[in-house]
Amino acid sequence: ASKMVEVKLCFLGPEGVGKSCFLNRYHLKEFCPNSDRVTSTQVRDKEVIMQFSNVNYSVHICDCPGHAMVDDNTFRDVVSNVDIFVLCFSVMSRPSLTLIENDIMNKIRSTCSEND
Repeated sequence: ASKMVEVKLCFLGPEGVGKSCFLNRYHLKEFCPNSDRVTSTQVRDKEVIMQFSNVNYSVHICDCPGHAMVDDNTFRDVVSNVDIFVLCFSVMSRPSLTLIENDIMNKIRSTCSEND
């Protein structure tokens, strides 16, 4: 039997940048062009089994709600033990990229250094 490698992947970014919409498109195979916002509860946590080079991977995909970016304790709970971060911002909103650069990256570095 092949070894199973556990991986936690987390989508992070401000509210309204499309994290949940992207995951719903992947998970539900549908796109909702008329919805302004998709609630993150639709795809909160999803597991995908993949195989690469004869190794099985169990990928746990987490959709972090945008409001969790504000509260340090909630952020810490969501991102603890994450292996891969997917940082999302809107190309139509420079402040969403600035939030990634100035706030979320610092929180990731701080949280990850606490877990080392």
